[in-house]
Amino acid sequence: MTYRERNRSIVERATISDVLRLAGRPQPDRRGRICCPVHDDDHPSLKVQPSGRGVRCHACGWRGGVLDFAVALGLGRDRAGAALEVERRIGR
Repeated sequence: MTYRERNRSIVERATISDVLRLAGRPQPDRRGRICCPVHDDDHPSLKVQPSGRGVRCHACGWRGGVLDFAVALGLGRDRAGAALEVERRIGR
């Protein structure tokens, strides 16, 4: 399996909620918002997409998918490392 195929497979299986659970972070509120891990955020400003596959911060403008979010939460130093860590810990 190539690097791209592995990443695509993980992105298809994992959701933002899975990544939050792996990082020990709270799940989104009823509006689908959480505090942004990229900046000092006191009020939830990061919106989880309805698909559960992407996020966008309305305060700082940061956006990303499952692997970008995993890196922002410290589950890997880069997308490749995050992909391996999420795959290892989710095990689907």
